[in-house]
Amino acid sequence: TLLFPFYHNNNVVFIQGRTIQGPDGYSNYLNLSKTIPMPYNSSAITWDYNRGKEVRICEGIIDTLTLCSRGIDTVGILGVQNFKTEWVKLFDENAITPVIAFDNDKAGDEAAKKMVNIFNRDLKREIPIKGKDWNECFN
Repeated sequence: TLLFPFYHNNNVVFIQGRTIQGPDGYSNYLNLSKTIPMPYNSSAITWDYNRGKEVRICEGIIDTLTLCSRGIDTVGILGVQNFKTEWVKLFDENAITPVIAFDNDKAGDEAAKKMVNIFNRDLKREIPIKGKDWNECFN
């Protein structure tokens, strides 16, 4: 099992666990609570040095880590249905331009359209050019 801590102001505010392969043969996610207080790697939208820059919004932690390892500022929302409307304020207060970087699949396409409504403005979208998700672009 891998554990991914969510930090805010240098405090752990949420932890997600992920088994590499569960008893059913698939990866399983284990959350310590049902409430996700903020996107994974939220510091990308709260650090002063990112003020006025673009930050990608990915579906998950692994995609977020993949893009961050390439020097791309990114946050993860733990699935396309988990973005909370109150998070828009984090982007706006810090003059961050959100860029949708969801998977290249039907769920990602539909969620990207919903994000335009949540942010109440047009949003740039980047999709992986190789395969369905960002990890496939860099292996």
